[in-house]
Amino acid sequence: MTNKERYRLIADQLPLFFKPWWLDIVCNQEWDVAMTFDENQITAVWPYSLERKYGFKIIRNPLLTAYLGPYFLKREDGIRTKQLLQDLWQQIPKSDFVQWTSMPESDNSNFFETLNCSIKSRITYHANLLLSEAELWQNIQPRRKNAIRKAEKDLGIEENGMDIPQFVTWHARSFMSKNKTYPYSEHLLNKIILSAKENNAILSYTANDKVGNCLAQVCLLYDKNKIYYLLGAAAPDAHNGATALMIWKAMLAAQKMGISIFDFEGSMDAGIARFFERFGAEKMTYSEFSKTNSWLWKLKQKITH
Repeated sequence: MTNKERYRLIADQLPLFFKPWWLDIVCNQEWDVAMTFDENQITAVWPYSLERKYGFKIIRNPLLTAYLGPYFLKREDGIRTKQLLQDLWQQIPKSDFVQWTSMPESDNSNFFETLNCSIKSRITYHANLLLSEAELWQNIQPRRKNAIRKAEKDLGIEENGMDIPQFVTWHARSFMSKNKTYPYSEHLLNKIILSAKENNAILSYTANDKVGNCLAQVCLLYDKNKIYYLLGAAAPDAHNGATALMIWKAMLAAQKMGISIFDFEGSMDAGIARFFERFGAEKMTYSEFSKTNSWLWKLKQKITH
């Protein structure tokens, strides 16, 4: 049995972005996994993408994959953790460039510093869904509450009714306004949504005006512990409370499912960060690791940035 075959057998123990169905889609089947064992029991895993571009061999987080890298199936002490990380690292194929991001609750920066990896601090935001509905509402900033109340009066919210072509049009416009190339295709988003539905891992909403015109859409994915704000987009003239209302509904739906954390999948963009913070979400840090093993790749990065 290959590592990938063994890995598929423990899918229910893995966070969303580590699940085989997710990796199959975002890596287009081009992925593998390092793993460690203790008496034939899997103790730690490290799934990784396999990419070739311009003649370079690259291992890095695939599109839309907020977190990847080493994952421990049970808590280990410091010495054992270091041993397992060393074992996993030795199984990662040689490449020109390797990059991954830790989960906020699983940062092993001290170990990867010894390997001369570059480390950047990144930010996400977590809302604690173990609080009561009243406590969650209390934590939201007053102006955001007012926008949600007004949207509840003005809009209708539909669950599981995304219009992908319309979503891509709106979403691409936001990238173009920042002079960024739009990275997602309708084909990719459709595959994600269909597979997420098959795996019971999606919440999606559309906000419609009184005559049924769609004004905004959001897509959220979840595992048994967290719900992740994956993507959202709105029409240029959308109601200013549309997205906030859909997020609020998603928070309450996730809470009823027993999910404990709403992960906004943060942003280094100041405007987006403020939007998340106004939900009373707590700022969390996590790490992005990278290591360049090719001077040609390093030169390419300097030229293109």
